[in-house]
Amino acid sequence: IVCRTKDEEVSMFENLMESSQVLEQFSHSSSQF
Repeated sequence: IVCRTKDEEVSMFENLMESSQVLEQFSHSSSQF
C-alpha cells in the first residue's frame, strides 16, 4: 500500500484533468479534418 499525501493526490488529479482536456481538444481538432 502506498501512502500518499493530500497534495500528491491533488496534483495527480489535476494532471489527469489536464491530460483529459488535452485529449478532448485533440479529438475535437482531429474530427474537423
